[in-house]
Amino acid sequence: MQTHFTEKQLENSDNKATEKIFKKCVHCGMCNATCPTHQILGDELDGPRGRIYLIKDMLENNKKPTEKVVKHIDRCLSCYSCMTTCPSGVNYMHIIDHGKKYIEKNYERGFFDKLIRYFLSITLPNPKIFKLSSWFVKLAKPIKFLLPSKIKDMMDLMPTNFPKKSLPIKEIYKVTGKKKIARVALLTGCVQKEISPQINEATIRLLNRHGVEVIVPKKIRCCGSLNHHLGKEDDAHQDFRNNINIWYEEHKKGNLDAILSNTSGCGRYEYHSLVISRSGTPLAKRQSVTSLELSPDEERKQRMIRYSIAMSIRTLCIILGVVTQGFWMWFFFAGAIFLPYFAVVLANAQGPSRSRGQSGVIAPKLSVKASEIKLGDDR
Repeated sequence: MQTHFTEKQLENSDNKATEKIFKKCVHCGMCNATCPTHQILGDELDGPRGRIYLIKDMLENNKKPTEKVVKHIDRCLSCYSCMTTCPSGVNYMHIIDHGKKYIEKNYERGFFDKLIRYFLSITLPNPKIFKLSSWFVKLAKPIKFLLPSKIKDMMDLMPTNFPKKSLPIKEIYKVTGKKKIARVALLTGCVQKEISPQINEATIRLLNRHGVEVIVPKKIRCCGSLNHHLGKEDDAHQDFRNNINIWYEEHKKGNLDAILSNTSGCGRYEYHSLVISRSGTPLAKRQSVTSLELSPDEERKQRMIRYSIAMSIRTLCIILGVVTQGFWMWFFFAGAIFLPYFAVVLANAQGPSRSRGQSGVIAPKLSVKASEIKLGDDR
C-alpha cells in the first residue's frame, strides 16, 4: 500500500510505526473472510481492509474524524481474527489501536455516548461496582420499558445472579500432595472471576496438582484492555504499570516462572513487549515502564469519578423512591439524603501512599523517566 505521510508526520512514533504496517498491506481482502463484523454486516468499511483505508485517510490528511468513520471503527471487536489469515503479516492490532486513540483525541462524542463509555470503563474492571450495577438492574426492570434501547440491551446482557466460589479467596494457592516445581502468577480477569469463577478455580486446582504454586496478587487491577479498546490510552497504561510492578515484586520474592491468563481478552496485547522474561534478554533493548505516582490531574480525576458514582446512585435512589411505596420508598429516600455526605467523604478518601522504594523501575539497571516511557511502539 502506498502512503503519503509527510516527514513531519513521521516524527511521531505512532505514525512511523503505522506507516510501516500500511506498506505491508496488498489489498487482497483475505482478512474480510474471517472478520465477524464484515460477515454479518457485509459492508466493506466494516472489515479490516475498509477500516485500514479509513484510518490511513485520517492520519495522512490530519482529518477530524466524522460520525461515519467513528461508527465503522467503533464496530471493530478487536478480536484480531484477521491477523491469523493475513498472508502479508499486517499488524492490524497496532493500526486499529492507533485509530481509536486518534479518534478519542480528535472526536467529540455525544453526551449519551460518552456516558455509556464512561460507565463501561468504571463498571466492568471493578467487580464490586459490577455487582452493584447488577443489583440496580434488578431494581430497574419494572421501568425498563421507559429506557432507551441501548440501555435495554445493556440490561439484557447484565447477569443478575452470580455463582458461588468453591475456592477461598487468597493470594497464594500452594501445591497439594506434590513437590513444588514452579511458581506462576494468574491474571484472573475482571468479569470472568465473577460470572464464571469455576474457570479460574479449575485452572488453580489443575496447576496445584501438577506441582505449580499459583499467585493471585490482591492489588492486581484490570489488565487495561477495556480502556485500551475504548481509546483511553493513558488509563490503560496506568493499569499496565500497576500490574507489571506488582508482578515484578512477586518475582523478586520467589521467582515467577510465568504469568498466565485464561481469560480470552486479558493480556492479549502490549504485555508481550513489557513483561520481564526470566532470561532478561529483552530488558536491555526495551525501555520498560515504571510505577509512577499519580499526578494531581489524575488524583482529581479519580476523586471526581468516586463523587460522580455516589451522586449517580443518589439520583437513582430518588427515582426509585418515587416509583416505590412502603419500606422501600423510605429506604431509597434515606439513601438519597445521606449519599451526598458519603460522596464527599468518598471523594476525599486517600488510598495507601507509595513509598519511594516501591516506585522503582521494572527492570534491573533500567531507570526511566516518565517522559521517556514508551508503550506499544513495538507491537
